[in-house]
Amino acid sequence: MEIIQHKMKEFIGNNHYYKFCHNGVTKQYTEGVKRLTKKLKSDWWVNTILSWNSSSFGIWGIEGRQNNTVVVTMREDEYHKPKVKLEIWGNNFQADNKIKLYMENGILMLPSEY
Repeated sequence: MEIIQHKMKEFIGNNHYYKFCHNGVTKQYTEGVKRLTKKLKSDWWVNTILSWNSSSFGIWGIEGRQNNTVVVTMREDEYHKPKVKLEIWGNNFQADNKIKLYMENGILMLPSEY
């Protein structure tokens, strides 16, 4: 399985954020996440994560499967079972691709930006 953001290690730290508003709640995402959406030619997964009302910190995972599904999970740390697990059918996310992202205080970021 290829972890996509390993190819995007140039994104460290950040001083520019993009806003996302859902049901009156504003969250943000980083330049690295924005670039990843362009690289994948898809942003549905950002909308899915940012629309979710999660705790102040979460480790989000997105994993493509062979049967044209994607599993989106959120954990509070690496060692616990997911608090959120969504299976999404029929999308353009490639099988065997995997993304790991962090959400902290309403900001979604690549691990290298954390």
